[in-house]
Amino acid sequence: MITVTIPFNRPTQTENATINATINATIKLSGTEKRIVDLLTAKGTLTSDQISETIGKSVSAVKRAIKNLKDKGLIKHIGSNKTGHWEIIE
Repeated sequence: MITVTIPFNRPTQTENATINATINATIKLSGTEKRIVDLLTAKGTLTSDQISETIGKSVSAVKRAIKNLKDKGLIKHIGSNKTGHWEIIE
């Protein structure tokens, strides 16, 4: 007979707030990156073209900012290019 004990210690709400505040304070985002995160939080199915039109930046600037956000581990794309969506990683 094998007995396995798995600790199940979830952080409390206060600990989560402290962790999130620390993460938010240490990651520097440009104005464009902040606007993109806000847009994707509201509607994760936006395309680069739609984001570009909304914030008034070129498509290449938006794609560069998205690449930076992915490199920083803040967003990830789920699914195909045609039917996928963006998730904000917290």
